Amino acid sequence: MARNTGIIVDKTLICKAFVKPGRAPVCVCLPRRFGKTFNLSIIEEFLNVVNSSDAQPVDGQLDEQACRRARERLFEGTLLKEREPEFFSQYFCKYPVIRLGLKDVDGNSLGSFYKSFTNCLYVTATEWIKKTRGHQMQEIAAQLHSELLILVKEYSTNLRRIPLNQWTDYSHFASAMLTALVDFLLVRYSSDKYIVLLDEYDTPLAKIRGKDWEEQARETYLSLLNKIFKNNKHLEAGLMVGVHNINLGGMSSGVNNIETFPLAADTDSEPVGCQPDDISEYFGYADEDIRLLIHQARVSCRGRLGRGNPSDDDIFHKMAEWYKGYRIGRTPGKFNPLATVRFLDELSRGLTLDEAAKSFWDDTGDSRIITAITRKNRGTIGDLASRLTREYDDPSLPASIVVSNGSQLSAAATGIQAVHRIRLCKGSLPDDLNTLLSGDQLVTLFLYTGYLTLRQSSALKIPNGELRRTWDDMLLIAIFDNDSGIAWTNERKSMLDRLYVGDMRDIYQQFNHVLQHFSNASRTMYEVASADIFHTFILLKMVLPLPHGEMGPISINERHSSDGCFGWRVVFPSCGLHRPKPLCVTFEFKRISGGSNQTSNHPLRIAHEALEQIVGKRYAVDINHAHRRLDVGVAIGMGTVAIRQRMWRPASEEERRARAQPSQNVRYADTDGGTTVEEWDQQHIGSDNAGWVDEHGWITERISDEFCDDVIITRHVHNSLSLFLSSI
Repeated sequence: MARNTGIIVDKTLICKAFVKPGRAPVCVCLPRRFGKTFNLSIIEEFLNVVNSSDAQPVDGQLDEQACRRARERLFEGTLLKEREPEFFSQYFCKYPVIRLGLKDVDGNSLGSFYKSFTNCLYVTATEWIKKTRGHQMQEIAAQLHSELLILVKEYSTNLRRIPLNQWTDYSHFASAMLTALVDFLLVRYSSDKYIVLLDEYDTPLAKIRGKDWEEQARETYLSLLNKIFKNNKHLEAGLMVGVHNINLGGMSSGVNNIETFPLAADTDSEPVGCQPDDISEYFGYADEDIRLLIHQARVSCRGRLGRGNPSDDDIFHKMAEWYKGYRIGRTPGKFNPLATVRFLDELSRGLTLDEAAKSFWDDTGDSRIITAITRKNRGTIGDLASRLTREYDDPSLPASIVVSNGSQLSAAATGIQAVHRIRLCKGSLPDDLNTLLSGDQLVTLFLYTGYLTLRQSSALKIPNGELRRTWDDMLLIAIFDNDSGIAWTNERKSMLDRLYVGDMRDIYQQFNHVLQHFSNASRTMYEVASADIFHTFILLKMVLPLPHGEMGPISINERHSSDGCFGWRVVFPSCGLHRPKPLCVTFEFKRISGGSNQTSNHPLRIAHEALEQIVGKRYAVDINHAHRRLDVGVAIGMGTVAIRQRMWRPASEEERRARAQPSQNVRYADTDGGTTVEEWDQQHIGSDNAGWVDEHGWITERISDEFCDDVIITRHVHNSLSLFLSSI
């Protein structure tokens, strides 16, 4: 459901796919925000017996017919009621449904696990007590109701308050509460069968993974699942949903009768990703769902959806570019439900297509775990990210990783050219996230969490543009060992520290390692990368090839915003009589933005602005110790780099009096872009090699011409800086 547009997709036919007499309990594993909880709600609303949540009791009595009519109105016009009227009539409001949500299970300690796990059962039991208010009950049902109330009150008034270290004595309490609830519901509704829906079944097992007390907690949890799903004659149907495919067997209390529908199969009998579709096809959005959503969103916006009112086809293609590409079961080309609805929500607020298309992936809840895993497995993930992003950007490239039987991708593998065959692990969640993982483990994890998907040939690929940008972020983490823009990263700090002390011996090898990853990455890296990291990359590439010789350590500083501040300042130390004072280079970076309709001069204009900002914001206010000064305006973005430079030297007293400063309304940045800085300076003052004097007593002088190229790495800046050092 979108927050503003109120749009929804009909998935009610999942009820018929779910209810099959004699069927084993079902487990569906899909990434977060793919409609799992929503589909559980549909099943619950359809199958659950009428209760006080449907209509309020009148004079303390529940009108069951009124409740049924109220519930049935929810399904008016749905596909289930219109296409399957016989099934609808047979199963509507037929069974008590027990729904457990386990997302709040805590794994900080064994006591907190038992308490939070019991609390999940308490919440469910309390909801059913509310739902049965106003019900007329036979004596035995009333007695069972009282027994359930006793357990609920025992937890709420006593157990909830005891210290966590005492909860190990009450590990059985959740199971006792569930038994009391089931006994009461079966008698109250004169039913021999009930339904169980378990949301986030994998959360308890994920929370306890790697803990000293994992075996005890796992035994308790699996005992409960065993009680619910194994050899339970009263269970009509059961459905568990979660992200990870976790092995629930292997112990005396294990559950081995679950029919699992994972995102990708690990069997040898059929191609990977080709499971039966009677359940899995109702998760995620198909093309027809998206077109219906677009239509509903346009109606809710009175015909104008998004700034510029793009056509339905344009909206669909933008959504497909960013959010399509997941393969679920035998069905390829599924959309991410959360992202598509939020995209339409953004359009409904009047944004353009480009503004509305953004990544909502961080809201899926797995990003923190993936970040930690990426830091630990930098080599393998850096290699995966480099190859998969390159294949995404150039679809003509052959797939380098195929999911099937075969050799493993070693955790130390980097730069491998041959096709690798990955065999998916039995469980998608590794036993220990703090150790190095194999390629098989990483690929399995990324598939189940939605970071990767499969082509028809079982080849591995990045699903769409949203995840393409997420993999850029992961590549940065793999390179720099930290989140983008959060702090000085290890790699970045190490290289800069060596620059500070003039140590050039090993920095070339270290920088080439970084450069290899960047050269394999997207040309839009700057769009997602931290400015700090990307600017460091550009700065190092400009500074490393310089003839450092015996000149001593380089000083590098960065400041931001307000007068006297700047992007980067590099100070090269003095060098005897030849250079009695330091040389100062000031960099200002600006981002190139705008559509493809921009002229070829657009990047240069942005570089103009960066260069003029150095003067306009008085970045040179505290440069009073330098022999020469070089201002560099750098514009980066959209696969392009543009640079404008201006050389200065201290002006004599005579030059200060003779050279007027340029008027503020005749700035270089206001020119048409066909004039170099040097030419503009000379035109403004005269035809000699000296230009104009700024307010700090610096006079412009000659330097080599500028450049604008479609390649981020260029030798032209090196040549300019080399000229700057060698000619002064």
